[in-house]
Amino acid sequence: MDGGLTEAIKTAVQWLFAPLLAIVALAWLCVHLEALGTFDAIRDSVRRMSVFQRFAAAAFLAVFIVFASEKTNSPPANLPSAVLPSVPPQPPEPLSSGASDVTNLCFTGISVSSNHVSLSLAWPTNFIPAGSVVDIFASTSLVGCAWNWVAGLSVGSGATNWTPTVDTACLASGTDAYPPMLFFSSAVRADPGDLRDTDGDFIPDVYEMHNDGNPYDPDYGSSFKLRVDPSEEYPTIASALAASTNYSIIELDPSFVHDVASAVPIPAHPVMICSPPGTRAVVRATGFAAFLLDAASSSRTLFKNLYVLLDARSNIQAAFFVGGYLPQLPVATAAMFEDIYVRAPHPGVEHFGWLLYTSAEEPVSLSRCTVNAAGSE
Repeated sequence: MDGGLTEAIKTAVQWLFAPLLAIVALAWLCVHLEALGTFDAIRDSVRRMSVFQRFAAAAFLAVFIVFASEKTNSPPANLPSAVLPSVPPQPPEPLSSGASDVTNLCFTGISVSSNHVSLSLAWPTNFIPAGSVVDIFASTSLVGCAWNWVAGLSVGSGATNWTPTVDTACLASGTDAYPPMLFFSSAVRADPGDLRDTDGDFIPDVYEMHNDGNPYDPDYGSSFKLRVDPSEEYPTIASALAASTNYSIIELDPSFVHDVASAVPIPAHPVMICSPPGTRAVVRATGFAAFLLDAASSSRTLFKNLYVLLDARSNIQAAFFVGGYLPQLPVATAAMFEDIYVRAPHPGVEHFGWLLYTSAEEPVSLSRCTVNAAGSE
């Protein structure tokens, strides 16, 4: 039955039938008081009442009963809110993030907390090749509004799900914790091993994702970096590399000459050693090499915008030893080099820009690199 009609019937019962019932009860009481030997005063009072007075008393009693019933069923209006029972709105439960019941990349759940949205994504086993990237985008509208990149995952071998947490404060308007509406979308990018730079801000996408940057926003300064500066926390290249993790960005201050007395060992995990865009930091090597790659590093290790000055006065010297420094004990390693200028100013010294001792599964890539051994300067 319609809720409004039900409520109307209940109201009619309260206001029409309740008074009639009260009148009948009062009449019954009056009749039976005749047979009572007690309550003489009440009996005499009732007997002296006219029919109209008796009807008015019964109606007053009925109205009193109705209002008393209404008050009894409603909580007091002046109780503090903490006393009144309330159930806060509950976020929807996230669905299973497993891949057993999905046939494509899809969102499988969402839950909301203060200033954050937790998502669940799943895909079938081997549906996304290892090394590919899953990107998540958010928008506050489906019409006339840009999609903003909010998170990315480099997919590992055998991975089938992901549960990222998205900070929505940057998408909110005014003082609201959340936008009025929020839409999410996902996409897969192929293996970013080529170190592509989608937004052209000098930092490859995979490095931005690991350092709080946005691969779709050309903002070089937003990515976290380990800055090498003699007056700061990392005074040398070696100290910054010691603090590095996967895809750390080691930025050399171009206003200083960074002296290297012995070859700086490069870790096996990917790192980017660079100078800011439009500059070339000077690395002056006085030992047998400036950098030593002997830890099976991958082709995602990147050197960019460096000026390497080979300043040894005798023997052999190289800017980069790739694959170790002993020909009889080579190590398969790789790296990428972009905009590297190697200067070898001393005649009579056997200088090399790159010494590569062995082959590797991944390539060693050189782009816009120069070796200048034109003599003293």
